[in-house]
Amino acid sequence: MNQMMVQAMQAMQEMQKRVGEAQEKLKTMAVTETGGNGIVKITVSGELKVTTLELDDVARKSEGKDVLEDLIISTTNKALEAATVMKDREMKAATEGLIPNIPGLDMPFGF
Repeated sequence: MNQMMVQAMQAMQEMQKRVGEAQEKLKTMAVTETGGNGIVKITVSGELKVTTLELDDVARKSEGKDVLEDLIISTTNKALEAATVMKDREMKAATEGLIPNIPGLDMPFGF
């Protein structure tokens, strides 16, 4: 095997190791977003799973069903977006220096 092939394989193994470490770290990370001045509070894990949903008791009784549903949806989407940014940042850091910076090439990190 030539030297370039050996280096490429070593880089790939290093990337797999770093990605695995980043995925483990993401399991312990989370983001929380609030909506409607604190009426809704959503937490999403680094694995992009909703882990908690909290509704303010007073608002839950006074707000209409449609308003609460809209707040839950918008706050969940906001939390998912923030968690995705967090996940992408962690995965980018894990692969930095191992994947060439090719403009326009966005590597999918959902492996």
